[in-house]
Amino acid sequence: MTWLDIINSTIACSVALLGIAVIFDVPPKKLLWAMIGSVISCVLMLIGDKFGIDPLITNMVATAVPCVYCEIMARVLKTPTTVFMIPTLLPLVPGSRLYYTMFYLFSGQQALFMENMLAAVKICTGIAMAIIVVTGAVRWLEAAKKQRLEHERQKHQAEINR
Repeated sequence: MTWLDIINSTIACSVALLGIAVIFDVPPKKLLWAMIGSVISCVLMLIGDKFGIDPLITNMVATAVPCVYCEIMARVLKTPTTVFMIPTLLPLVPGSRLYYTMFYLFSGQQALFMENMLAAVKICTGIAMAIIVVTGAVRWLEAAKKQRLEHERQKHQAEINR
């Protein structure tokens, strides 16, 4: 895959995901921000594929970076994270891998079935792990911030009561 192929694939992916974002009712003022996330995930996935990086690692990185972006944009634009997350992570879903896995299973080609199934499992595992880690980290940070603010409020209240 050449760099021109990566650019062409990214453009095609972005146009397709624009349609998906509209179907999922992403507000018009937030379409651009959702599209930027999908470009990030698409480019990271294609670069990982270009350099032959393991699908598990490629999809973990191609999910984690856009997830952080989605969490930031959700806070900046005061919008639920899923508004950005769905169009951003959709290019990573291994649709053709899953199709060929089932095709090879029912056509009796066990070696190709196992190869495609293992690749699909790696991809899905990488996506799931990255989402869990990023979402967990964000929730942990929010809880720590809330706890710190509550501690400061109590400290301030104690000073007032003296």
